[in-house]
Amino acid sequence: MHAFVDESARGGLTICVAIVAPTDAASVRSALRQLLAPGQQRLHMTKESAPRRRLILARLCEQPLEAMVYESAYRVHREGRADIMRRIVANPAIDRLTIESAVGQDEHDVRAIQAEVHRLGRHEELHYEHREPRHEPLLRAADAVVFAYAAGGELRRRCESLIGSIEVVEPHA
Repeated sequence: MHAFVDESARGGLTICVAIVAPTDAASVRSALRQLLAPGQQRLHMTKESAPRRRLILARLCEQPLEAMVYESAYRVHREGRADIMRRIVANPAIDRLTIESAVGQDEHDVRAIQAEVHRLGRHEELHYEHREPRHEPLLRAADAVVFAYAAGGELRRRCESLIGSIEVVEPHA
């Protein structure tokens, strides 16, 4: 399975992993591209109007994808994010991981991911990379779900059918 990761820092750190089968990736990318307004290079839920947010979530719910949501209970976001990245890497169903690139964060992700890949011996079976959302449409799915989930209320209800699991990640004792 291919996984696409984005985060929201609204009210704490929440990370969404949008999971898509490799055989469905092209059709889901196409559906996400079709949601772009004329002249728009990428979808970003924080910049969309309320009607557009509802439309985007409705179209996503029609797609063959599933989301996993991780809520960090860590006080330090960087530590929580590293723990969540380790959990994602440990998922044996994921063989390709694409993370939304963030200046200053990518190198921390790489350290956490490399350490877990090494610990688990997944060098040959897991490919990972950081990408800009304008270059990988499937990152838009993770962005939309994490935005809606973190917003709560009506928006969260609109994406519930996509969410396969929710995990609260606590600091190690």
